[in-house]
Amino acid sequence: MLEEYRNQIDEIDLIILEELEKRFRVAEKIAELKEEEGLPIESQQREEEVRANISTNASPDLEAFVLAVFDAIISETKNYQEILIDMDE
Repeated sequence: MLEEYRNQIDEIDLIILEELEKRFRVAEKIAELKEEEGLPIESQQREEEVRANISTNASPDLEAFVLAVFDAIISETKNYQEILIDMDE
């Protein structure tokens, strides 16, 4: 039974990976636009919108954990965008 659950986790991890890669590809395009328009990488308003959306849609018993994961995703997305913009300079 443990192996079956681990296999399920492995499958879910691959789906998460695929979706994260899609998210980072969109973030690349956003970084390009921000650079062209002279906008800062960080947008507190947008981060609050993302967190509110996640909070609204998360299961109440998992909300804190899911928000922590999304905080990490947001942080790494900003880091990635900064690297992309620095490479263009």
